Amino acid sequence: MGEVGFRLLGPVGAWSGEQAVQLGHGRRRCVLAALLVDANQVVSAEQLLERAWGDGVPRQGRDTLYTYLSRLRQVFRGLDVAITRRSGGYVLAVDPQAVDLHRFHGLLAQGRAESGLAERLALFDEAVALWRGEAFAGVSTPWLDDVRENLAKERFGVELDRVDLRLATGRHGELVTELAAAVREHPLDERLTRQFMLALYRSGRQADALAAYQGLRDRLADALGVDPLPEVQRLHTALLRQTREVAPPVEVPPPVQVPGVVPHFVGRAEALRELGRPVSVIVGTAGVGKSALAAQWAYLHRRDFPDGQLYVDLRGCDAAEPLSASEALKGFLRALGVERIPPGEDERAALYRSTLAGSRMVVVLDNARSAEQVRPLLPDRHGGVVLVTSQDDLAGLVVRTGAHRITLGRFTEPEALELLRQVLGADRVDAEFPAAVELARRCAGLPLALRVVARRSSGPADLLAGLNDLGDLAALDVPGDPASSVRTVFSWSYRALPLPAARLFRLLGWHPGAEHSAAAAAALAGADLPAARRLLDVLRAAHLIEQTAPDRFVMHDLLRLYARQLGADPQALGRLADWYLQTACAAAELVNPAMLRLPRPEVRTALTDRAEALRWLETERHNLVALVRTAGGPVAWRLADALRGYFWLRKHHDDWLDTAYEGLRASVVDGDLRAQAAMHHGIATARLSLSHHLLAEKHFELARTLSEQVGWDEAQAAALGNLGVVHRHRGRLRAAAGCHARALAVARSVGEEVGEAEVLGDLGTVFYEMGHLRLAERYCRRALAVHRAHASRIGEFTGLSLLGRICFELGAISRSVAFFTTALRLDLGARGLEATTLAHLALAECAQGEHDRAAEHAEEALVLARDTGTRGAELAAHNALGLVDRRWSRCAQAAERHRHALDLARADGHRRGEVESLIELSVAVEALGSPDPAPASLAVSLAAESGYRVLHGRALTALARAWSACGAVDAAVARCKEAMGIHLGTGHRLGHDATATLLAELTRS
Repeated sequence: MGEVGFRLLGPVGAWSGEQAVQLGHGRRRCVLAALLVDANQVVSAEQLLERAWGDGVPRQGRDTLYTYLSRLRQVFRGLDVAITRRSGGYVLAVDPQAVDLHRFHGLLAQGRAESGLAERLALFDEAVALWRGEAFAGVSTPWLDDVRENLAKERFGVELDRVDLRLATGRHGELVTELAAAVREHPLDERLTRQFMLALYRSGRQADALAAYQGLRDRLADALGVDPLPEVQRLHTALLRQTREVAPPVEVPPPVQVPGVVPHFVGRAEALRELGRPVSVIVGTAGVGKSALAAQWAYLHRRDFPDGQLYVDLRGCDAAEPLSASEALKGFLRALGVERIPPGEDERAALYRSTLAGSRMVVVLDNARSAEQVRPLLPDRHGGVVLVTSQDDLAGLVVRTGAHRITLGRFTEPEALELLRQVLGADRVDAEFPAAVELARRCAGLPLALRVVARRSSGPADLLAGLNDLGDLAALDVPGDPASSVRTVFSWSYRALPLPAARLFRLLGWHPGAEHSAAAAAALAGADLPAARRLLDVLRAAHLIEQTAPDRFVMHDLLRLYARQLGADPQALGRLADWYLQTACAAAELVNPAMLRLPRPEVRTALTDRAEALRWLETERHNLVALVRTAGGPVAWRLADALRGYFWLRKHHDDWLDTAYEGLRASVVDGDLRAQAAMHHGIATARLSLSHHLLAEKHFELARTLSEQVGWDEAQAAALGNLGVVHRHRGRLRAAAGCHARALAVARSVGEEVGEAEVLGDLGTVFYEMGHLRLAERYCRRALAVHRAHASRIGEFTGLSLLGRICFELGAISRSVAFFTTALRLDLGARGLEATTLAHLALAECAQGEHDRAAEHAEEALVLARDTGTRGAELAAHNALGLVDRRWSRCAQAAERHRHALDLARADGHRRGEVESLIELSVAVEALGSPDPAPASLAVSLAAESGYRVLHGRALTALARAWSACGAVDAAVARCKEAMGIHLGTGHRLGHDATATLLAELTRS
């Protein structure tokens, strides 16, 4: 692929090497700019129309937009850029470094993270050099104009930042002329005049600096009736007094009180960038590395603070009494050289603030217990930085002082492994990599725990062997240094909790999953929701849990282990299991009400609609799976049964099979045959979804036998119907029809209308594949009417999708597209069904000549199919993309796609998919100029054997094309006539027309 570069900071353009890419007229450039501003992010069609046209959107706006996008795709074909359709809109995928706007922002971010002033200035200079005039020059819409104006302001701000850096690095002399011109252009900009005053003063022109201040003051009074900002006034006073603050920068070795560079410091790049505000509060759980982060930042930035560094350990987390603010002030004043220290805290605080006024220092207040302890230690009118670390959130300090709070998380796996490499040696860690990964996981990403185990000076495997006996956290104790043991550090936080919060902490250690909600905590505690939220706030403030999202809380593994060692409460665990089971049953009923389930009592939950229920199941999925694995008994199999409809919808196959097998084991132990039937049905349905046909058939048969044994007629009908689906997928249409007929009889005998409708739909699918298209349509419409009457939206979706396929075969392409589109608009979250329907929609759009849309929908189907493991949809998507490739004369690529689809079909035993892929492959290789009758001949045999009459006719036509291309005209004519007879019998309009055209050509030749 060729490299490409985009320019937005000036005239909109694109370059491939030194060659300009021809983008076309201005509106197309507007569309490109609208995508590039949010490169690699989804931009909706509505946003693109508003950004590129504003109020002047044409009448056929979406069609015009699709045309422009198609033209841009053609322009960029072969380059390192792609415009693709995604759920919700379009994405322009490109390396951000190839877009000058994003490179500009990236350089600014790098510069702001850079500790060295000269290095930061160099990055800012490089960023400003990217500009070649005003942004988006040559194009204009209201949206682009707004973005252009904001970018101009951002550029001006960066220019001022560059001036500050040049002043800080002693380059004031070269700035005077430049700043004089800038002040004339922006006479009311106070920051600019402030910089001008400082440059003049440092160049030995104090009088001119004072005159510049007076000029600003007069201009502000005349234009706005205000005085200069306080910081400008303070600079004026400093210039008059000639204080050290305004003197030219001088290299002074800083006094260092903060502990030196942290050995083996790893990661924390984002947190290091966030520090540097006047007051930053670093909070986090015990052992997460708060003190190390503060010390590391102070070390890295020691040259930015020429007046030194102060440090005190406030002992807020220790078992002993915390250090008083008065004692801390006494130590600071001594470090600052104050000889006569007043006795009272207030007097000490006042002297401390006056001593630090105007200075640039780093003050580290480590291990603070409370805001009251910290507040007297905050300097006033201080040009430096204060870093506070605490296990408490210090909310009062943040609110009252405006301090910036940084919550420090645990190490990611790569960060933890890097720490182990640095301590133990990279060769030792890489040689025992799996053990190192497990060691990092067992230490819960806590730097303290990792350092403790690494101190034992053995390899990862030996250390892991010690951790395998981690029954009481003893493996993380430090001999001779109890204050450094993980268990001791945790106990300090736990002992400070109020009793109700301490009880909830102990209970949360027994929650089955990694994260939980406030409602789950309420169930554990036997409390109402508001009370549970208050207790969670206490635990979160103490950093014994983390809030990772709204109403989602996490307790890391080592804290969970510590909490479990404090005791269990079986009644609380029972309450939690009951709450999860009842809510899951209610959610399953809302999400997929037509799904057959075990009988269950009425339940009450806060869930009110399908969308909310689906969100709850998605959020709680891992907890529900964990509960099935750990609960045993009726909870396990009832919960597995409740989740089956959700798993069928979302295609979480691994979790689906895990819960179904766990439920089966529990039901066998309990001796409940009905539950065993339900579990076999769940296993079989998952296997069918994965195209594991033999396993699916085995478990459906077991489910049918058990259901018949216990007199569960609805389940027997469902098992028979699904056995029919298995037979259909394997190309045994007569056996499939027999199973569906038996299922229909059972469903009618118990008066189960929705179940009957499902079987009617299955029979419609069998008749469709047999080529009885009109009969299939009648069955399908009957089923669809029942599903709609019962508000069975899943059934409605499948019915609409099948009608779309039937209409396509009958040649009613517009109706086919309409049915597919209506089904997709139901937006059920049924990802496997959506993938299959999108693939068939792409085929219909291709028949309409809408190749761009067909490609987009086929690509979307392919992504969904791979994500859900829906192999039938995946092979259909490949065949659809191959058809598009043929329309775009990319026949070699088309043939590869059809071969891949054929491999998928054969691997899964998907007989219909195999026949379809063979037909498409035959046409593709013939279009390549390498005709081969073999694929089409095999397709003819398989279609005839399975009874796929429509495909039989299509395969004969493909074989006729192959024979014709090989010069065997008589054989080709014979196959065409045979195909025409089948097409007339099935009503396959597209096949009939294609075969008639070929026959006419053969007759003429």
